[in-house]
Amino acid sequence: MPLTTQSIELEQHNIPETTLEEEQVHSLFSSIPVSLSATIALDLILSIAQWRVIGHAELILWNSIMLFAICLRITCWFFWRNQNQRIDTAHWLTIFRCGVWLAGAAWGCSAFFMLATFNPTYQALLSFTIAGVTSGSLTTLAIDKQSALGFVVLSVCPLTLRLFMEHGPIALPMGIMSILYIIFVLSASTRARHNLEDQYNKNARLIAWGKERIKLQQLSKSISQAQAQFIKDSDIKNTFPQLLTNILALTESTFGFIGEIFFNKDNQPELKIHTLHSITQDAQLNLFYQKLAQENLVLTDMNNLLGAAILKGKSIISNNTSKDMRGGGMPDGYPALSTFVGIPIFNGTTQVALLGIANKIDGYDEKVVELLKPVTNTIAQFIEATRHAHQQKLYEEKIHNNTKHTKAILDDVFDAIITINQYGKIKSFNHAAETIFGYQEKEIIDTNIDRLIPELLNSNPDIYQTTHSYTIGAGQELSGLRRNGKEFPIDFAISKLSIENEPIYIGVVRDISDRKHNEELKNQFISTVSHELRTPLTSIAGALGILNSGSLGKHADPQQKLIDIALNNSIRLQKLINDLLDMEKLLANKMDLNIVPLCILEMVTKAIEINQMYADKYHVKLKLVSTPKSTQVFGDADRIQQVCANLLSNAAKFSPATGIVEIGINIKGRFARVTITDQGEGIPEGFRTKIFQRFSQADGSDTRIKGGSGLGLAISKELIQRMNGNIGFTPNQQNGCSFFFELPLASKVNDH
Repeated sequence: MPLTTQSIELEQHNIPETTLEEEQVHSLFSSIPVSLSATIALDLILSIAQWRVIGHAELILWNSIMLFAICLRITCWFFWRNQNQRIDTAHWLTIFRCGVWLAGAAWGCSAFFMLATFNPTYQALLSFTIAGVTSGSLTTLAIDKQSALGFVVLSVCPLTLRLFMEHGPIALPMGIMSILYIIFVLSASTRARHNLEDQYNKNARLIAWGKERIKLQQLSKSISQAQAQFIKDSDIKNTFPQLLTNILALTESTFGFIGEIFFNKDNQPELKIHTLHSITQDAQLNLFYQKLAQENLVLTDMNNLLGAAILKGKSIISNNTSKDMRGGGMPDGYPALSTFVGIPIFNGTTQVALLGIANKIDGYDEKVVELLKPVTNTIAQFIEATRHAHQQKLYEEKIHNNTKHTKAILDDVFDAIITINQYGKIKSFNHAAETIFGYQEKEIIDTNIDRLIPELLNSNPDIYQTTHSYTIGAGQELSGLRRNGKEFPIDFAISKLSIENEPIYIGVVRDISDRKHNEELKNQFISTVSHELRTPLTSIAGALGILNSGSLGKHADPQQKLIDIALNNSIRLQKLINDLLDMEKLLANKMDLNIVPLCILEMVTKAIEINQMYADKYHVKLKLVSTPKSTQVFGDADRIQQVCANLLSNAAKFSPATGIVEIGINIKGRFARVTITDQGEGIPEGFRTKIFQRFSQADGSDTRIKGGSGLGLAISKELIQRMNGNIGFTPNQQNGCSFFFELPLASKVNDH
């Protein structure tokens, strides 16, 4: 249940707080019934004993005085019991002293009315009676020096004076006794006063400690209530109002607020009030506070006490806000404050909030700041938790939006995108994948990838191990399996990510059925056309060869020139058709190779001899510059000659006139490498990645100077790879280029 001022007062009711005077008055007035009882008893004893010794008139007069004093003290005691809250404590103490002094004077009158003249026995009786009265009274009167001293002086001194006047035998002892009594009264009063003060201080400390414990308990209870509310709602708007109400009750304040501190783009602080509450009897003012609490209050003006607390980062205590030089309390338009405490709240070194309480009647001190430390720490935790929750919500919304955006993109792409875990289980399946394979996403999730691509995991059921057989990021041509059981060709590329230290594989699948079909049609067309052209071209080239040989007679220069042109172009066309047929066989895997051990030096020397005639056309020299000892490699002799012819003809064609093409042979590990280096212009950087592709040429325009089909290097690459070798090139630093091919060694040899 919420804490209120009334509930706290009730809990503190069992630990009353009194002043020293109140304790003194209570003790003195509480002793009146016993004191009066003793007084009445002694009065009766003394009156009966003196009835036949002194005159009756004096006895009756003295008893009348005593009765008046007794009645007056009884009346005071009765009013004190019933009206003690209405009269100030100091007045009650004065009334008691007057009553005691009256009683002392009444006993002092006994020296004039009750003294038996020249009768030592009855004089001693009176003296001992008065001594007993004063001694008994000191047990209670000693706590008030004036009451005790007045009673003793008024009761003992008249008797002492009378005895001296009588020159009786007890006059001197009574005088000495009076002096000793007065000294005793003073010392006893002092000790009693000190004892009372010590006891009072102990009680006051106990009361203060008890109140402090109650406050701490109530504070702990209010914090627990706030934490429970925050855990339930995770909303400070539902948590702060009740917490603030409890704070106001604990600190006896009538107004307070809790605000969160933000910093704008200029790094200037702004205070957003989350809750504002007032405990007053003014209905109109309460309505005004309620209206303020419903508004979205953001305070930007720091020229006030709130701003002083925020800017200094220290607690501000002002018990007279109207005269405080640090500001005018609340900002303009808000209710005035008489006393105020502003406590900045930090999370680490960052200022996150401000707690303000105000209008305590007797003002504030540093103790309230210390008392509220657990509350301010709790508020800091609530603010930080709310900010984290808000930031988390923003992140989640951003992730959700990004996920929707990514999903929309993935669903619109042409290629199938499939994510796979390290065990080959499908974790996501986009719309294109549904279209290509015929499965719905919900049907295929958490099934194995071999359901779609059987040959992917044939060698190893673990995709993590399988990817070692495939090049990450590179495309592989595989066979896919549709839902209807039909196989189809796919281009499959896989990439790897690591999420929370777990590998995730992203497979991109493209249906290449149409492309394969088109390639098959194209290859069939090229094969058909090439075969159909080959026979008539052979006849044409043969006829032109006969004409060019001059066996049918010499021709005039114009005619001979035309024959040369026709013969050269027919040979060129024949080579193109042969290249097309070779490429078609390679792609269809119909080319048979006779791989046997061969002497690489003999093969290269023969190729140089055969192709030197072609190089002579460009005035280029083919030169063998380095050779190892007799080295055997595995390869097909005809195809090695074809590769050498392609590389040598390219080198001669792109070399400058009178240039030299250098051919070298050396051993690289378990391979024999043949390097052909020209002195041409080199390979353009943008063309280097395409140089081994089919129909690729650095100058692809219709006006290019250097001829060629663009198939020579592509055919050479396929042939070398089928002979288990490697082919490549290295651009020279200045000009020219070095092409090389490697073939596996048939036997271990020593380099020259």
